[in-house]
Amino acid sequence: MGQPSLLNKIIEGSFNEIYLIDALDSSYLEVNPVALDRLGYNLSEIQQMQHGQVAREFTSAEWQIQLSPLLLGHQEKMTISTRHTCKNGTEYPVRLHVMLESVENKQVLIVIGNALGEQDQAGESAAQNAERYAAIVSNMPGVVMQFSLHRDGTGRYLFLSANCESTLGVMPEVLYFNPEKFVELILPEDRASYFASMQESASQQSHWQWEGRIWVEEWGDVKWIQIRAVPRHLVHGANEDIIWEGIITNVTRRKLVDVELHHYRQRLAELSAHIERIKEQERTRIAREIHDEMGGNLVAIKMIMHTLENRLPKDQPWITEKTQYVDTLIDRTIEAGHRIARDLRPSVLDLGIIPALDWQIKEFEKQTGIRCSFSSNNADISLEPDYATAIFRMVQEALTNIAKHASASYVSLAIVHTRNSISLTIADNGCGLKPDHSSKPNSFGLLGMAERCKEIGGTLEIDSQPDNGCTISIRIPLATQPDSSSGDQIEPIYDQLSLL
Repeated sequence: MGQPSLLNKIIEGSFNEIYLIDALDSSYLEVNPVALDRLGYNLSEIQQMQHGQVAREFTSAEWQIQLSPLLLGHQEKMTISTRHTCKNGTEYPVRLHVMLESVENKQVLIVIGNALGEQDQAGESAAQNAERYAAIVSNMPGVVMQFSLHRDGTGRYLFLSANCESTLGVMPEVLYFNPEKFVELILPEDRASYFASMQESASQQSHWQWEGRIWVEEWGDVKWIQIRAVPRHLVHGANEDIIWEGIITNVTRRKLVDVELHHYRQRLAELSAHIERIKEQERTRIAREIHDEMGGNLVAIKMIMHTLENRLPKDQPWITEKTQYVDTLIDRTIEAGHRIARDLRPSVLDLGIIPALDWQIKEFEKQTGIRCSFSSNNADISLEPDYATAIFRMVQEALTNIAKHASASYVSLAIVHTRNSISLTIADNGCGLKPDHSSKPNSFGLLGMAERCKEIGGTLEIDSQPDNGCTISIRIPLATQPDSSSGDQIEPIYDQLSLL
């Protein structure tokens, strides 16, 4: 294809890569010496090639799609960044400026290429990174923030993403000019924890993590937010600032789920406690029925049997033998009734928790042969029936577990009563608990003890090592201290922090 001499001179004399490419099939028509030198081809070689063989990032079809705005007349010129592959296989980045012209009734692409140096690549990479960062920040589910706290206690926001208004209900510009506005959003009862978490992060250079509630005036609603940020020191001259970079997210939905879950757990605990109370009441009723009704009837039957036995004829010894056997059965039934009644609700509990525990530990020693000791700092403790029953049942369960699993030769039970609490310690010298004891299926003994302890507001701790015995420590508070309120005074945002 013949070209005007002026165009040939421009192509040959340019310091840029210049290509004339057939717009229909992407084949090279003319290539200037600068481009040939960089690519390592001669003109005849490259005229047998298509652009996709040099700019391998694009197939011929993709190249046509890239150029469609130009080919359809929507744009007069385009800029495309790609990489050119040389004859020896090396690559280099290039920016192509493309125009469409009609030369001798043929659609020709005039392509001017600028090979990018390291500085150009760095600038382009930085621009791409900035675009990526902006895209990521705009799609973050919260406010990306950069907050600076000066040594004199003043602070300011260096950056707030566009999600600020949708998350906090205020425009970023409001917080730029008035940083204290953020603290005013926080509910008064949550401000102390906000400042405390900031102070801890600043002094220990640890991650700043805080959750609290804000009042959003625009929505007329309370929202839960979470701050997660990383601190760093910035020294400029004689001054030193702390800068936090992180994100503020709206966690209202999760907190509402947590509150609802806590509510359900609380109701479940209340139901469990109610069921236990009903069970204990029913046990007490059945124990009294066995003791009073059945026991009384059996005693009456025994008295009648004695009367009948005295009136039986003496010449029929087999009748006397039968009556004596029935009398023995009555005695056994009376004893079984007493035992069942004691198991359901030991009457010794009516004498107080200390006598009841003393009786229980002696019964355990008598039944198992395991040496036991019991100590108390008080001769008696006045407790509500629910408390006394719960303590007694926990001791029963602990002793049952020891008898079944501990292989112990000694058990100690100690109870300490103070004005505000009761502490109970049950220890043995047995084989101890395995590390996975809490995850064993159908292991409800310790779980039941923990539930009973929780029902009366107590705590239960287990200290055990394999082959080194087990100690169960129970602490039950008997009085609560009044809660101290945090007050409603609004403090200046940064005056509370001391970074020295």
